[in-house]
Amino acid sequence: MSECKPTEKSPNSDVNLTSLSSILNLILGAFNIFKTPAIPIPPVLLLVGSKMRPGMSWRNASARAISEFELETGVSMGDVYSDGPNVEASKFKHTFKEMHKEITENMLVETAISPGSIQVIGASPSGPIQASNTGIIISKGGGR
Repeated sequence: MSECKPTEKSPNSDVNLTSLSSILNLILGAFNIFKTPAIPIPPVLLLVGSKMRPGMSWRNASARAISEFELETGVSMGDVYSDGPNVEASKFKHTFKEMHKEITENMLVETAISPGSIQVIGASPSGPIQASNTGIIISKGGGR
């Protein structure tokens, strides 16, 4: 309780919440995180990699999380012999089970391909063929 100091300001002293410009800079700074583009993955690698993945498993995810939790904290997550199954391990399992259910049953992935981003070049007996998409291509899909 000695660590609680309700009369002091925020421990982050470089943020001035009394100025409108500093509050605006703080909010705009939060959006700068999303400006960093993702590293593009070559399409061939995406196709090959997607076929090799086994899909999401709530059992594997919860087992890895429990194992990492045991390693980092030193807390045993095995069964408590006098009380039966470990309640903390059950919380991990049920959380991952519900997350898996939400992803596989309710997740929706929407993509849009801008006009002109698909280029097709080929040849025929009558000469070269060149084409591109002129409209926006939209697709929807689910998780696995």
